[in-house]
Amino acid sequence: TQDIPVTDTVRSACAFLGFDPLQIANEGTFVAIVPENAAQDALTALKKCKYTPNPARIGTVQASGRFPLVCETAIGGTRPVPVPSGKLLPRIC
Repeated sequence: TQDIPVTDTVRSACAFLGFDPLQIANEGTFVAIVPENAAQDALTALKKCKYTPNPARIGTVQASGRFPLVCETAIGGTRPVPVPSGKLLPRIC
């Protein structure tokens, strides 16, 4: 999960409040899934866009295993990423 661009402020707030940044609503964030042979071109294009200041390649698509989505932890293990339960809360202005 360290490869996922989450600001230090958000990462710290989530740690303090006991939230997983992957399980809360993130305005202005998207995930693009592109063919392997287009991944570098997509990343290069996103780096040129002023609306995507921190694009990052965060993973690869592989044959499905026991869980639909897993992430590698900071210490090298893996953990499943569960589908969020309930509805995500939008930002209230």
